[in-house]
Amino acid sequence: MEECEPEYLTQAGVANAHVNLGEVGIHGNEHMMMFEKNDLDIAALISRWIQENVGKGRGIDDERRAAYDAQMQEFPHSRGHS
Repeated sequence: MEECEPEYLTQAGVANAHVNLGEVGIHGNEHMMMFEKNDLDIAALISRWIQENVGKGRGIDDERRAAYDAQMQEFPHSRGHS
């Protein structure tokens, strides 16, 4: 993602985040990151962002949120690849 894209999305009112994968410990990715050996690490990062940013204030009840949180604790976020 280009550095200017998050600024463009923000000014358009779109929730977004620019994440440097290397800075969060995910290395070796190209443009097609979901086809890499560490695809589950990428999926976990995206899932965590969605969980933290989507649906806030939109009627997600505490019971559903707790069930989802418990399920995410068991999510296999790495296959042991680097």
